[in-house]
Parts: sequence; structure tokens; C-alpha cells
Amino acid sequence: AMFASHAHVGVTSFCVVHPASEEAIPGGPAFALGVDGAEVEAPAAAGGGQVAVTFDRVLGPGAPQDRVFEEIAAPLVRDALERFVSAILVAFGATGGGKTFAVTGGAARFADRGLIPRSISALFEALGARTTRDEFEVSVSFYELYKDSVIDLLADRRRKVTLQAGGADGPQLVGLLRQRVATESDAYHLLFQGDSNRHFERLPANPETSRGHVFYDLHVAHVPSRRQAVLSFADLADGGGGGGCGGGAP
Repeated sequence: AMFASHAHVGVTSFCVVHPASEEAIPGGPAFALGVDGAEVEAPAAAGGGQVAVTFDRVLGPGAPQDRVFEEIAAPLVRDALERFVSAILVAFGATGGGKTFAVTGGAARFADRGLIPRSISALFEALGARTTRDEFEVSVSFYELYKDSVIDLLADRRRKVTLQAGGADGPQLVGLLRQRVATESDAYHLLFQGDSNRHFERLPANPETSRGHVFYDLHVAHVPSRRQAVLSFADLADGGGGGGCGGGAP
């Protein structure tokens, strides 16, 4: 499942099912998908029966990554650049449900790029088409919440960052690196660098499970006007209890 929070629109909910999933997973709960909802078979311990979950949009296992991007993130990228409206996209669900695949993408095929790399490409493509390109600055922060600590994934040796409460702008991450990126390639490089510093664990359901909540922030600023916006992508680790409507990939 994924939520997109937009300052002007509010919260929009999506159900994104891993492309490798099927309508019924052998040995797992049966589920049925609609355009704006899903029905999941509840465990016998919970009384059994069907549980209906409503979303603003459901993207089934046949939805390619480019469609997932166009439905969820493309409007937010445009609003960040044209109207300086910030947004956050939060992916959550059970281990193996495809959260990281949706947010970051798969390594096997170029077509499997996720929301972050596609948003990077769309942002720099739109900036490149502007005659005022030199008036804009883009920067990146990448961090992980792991075992009650905030880890700067762009720093050497997974440096811990202090969370400071209070202030007019709310809690602040003191010392968190925010690196300016001049090109699409620069932003990709920081994504790959930060990914290599994440905490992963090999589990039966997923050979590469993220053990921390991960946040990738794209900052867009118009220097002359000092207007700015942030696109934040959050990939939440499974807390162990499962969740989301998408089943794990076989």
C-alpha cells in the first residue's frame, strides 16, 4: 500500500501489488482486486471471512512501473516544480510485498525503475526544458531510521544524526547532509550510494529485506524567489506483523 500526501489535495491512498504476484498466492490468503478496493481473506484466528479495504486507486500485478509512476508520482513532480508544493509518498506493507520494488525499482531491467529514479528523470527533464534552468537548484538528502537512531546514508560509515525537537519549523535533523545535484546522473549516484549503506537482512520471504525506515528527499529551490518544495519518498520496513494488500512475490 502507498499513501501520497499533498499540501493542496490531502492524502491519497493507493494499493500497488507486486508485478510478480498473482490473484491467489499458494498457501497464502486469497484476495480480489477492484479499481478502488481490495478484499482479503482474514485469518481464521481473526474470525475468517472477507475483509474489504478501500483505496483511491488500485494498481494490480499487471501494472508496469511507468504506469505506477504516472498514477502516483508524476503529478507531484509537476506540482513541486511549477507551484512549489511539497509532498511525501509513503510505502508500507508486509515483507516481500514489493515496497522497495515500487519505490526504488528492480535491478534486472531498465523498465523496472521505481518511483524515485523516474521522479529524478522527470524533474531534470522538465528543468532542462526551461530557459530559466540556471535559476533552480536541486539537492538530495537520504537517511534511515534504524533501531531508534537516524542514520545519514550519504555520510561515511553510516553516521548518526541528532533529532532536535522544537523550533518554528518543527523537529530538525541536525547535521544531516544535503548534497546539491547538478544533473540526473548526480542524483542517481546518491541514490545508489545511499542504498549501499542501508541495513538489509536475508529472510525466507525476501532475500533482501530492509530493516530500517528509509527516506529519500528531493529538494527543489528557485533561487531568485527563494521558493522551494520537497518531494519525500518513504520506504517503511515491515514491523513484523505484515500488512498491505499486495501479496509477496513467489
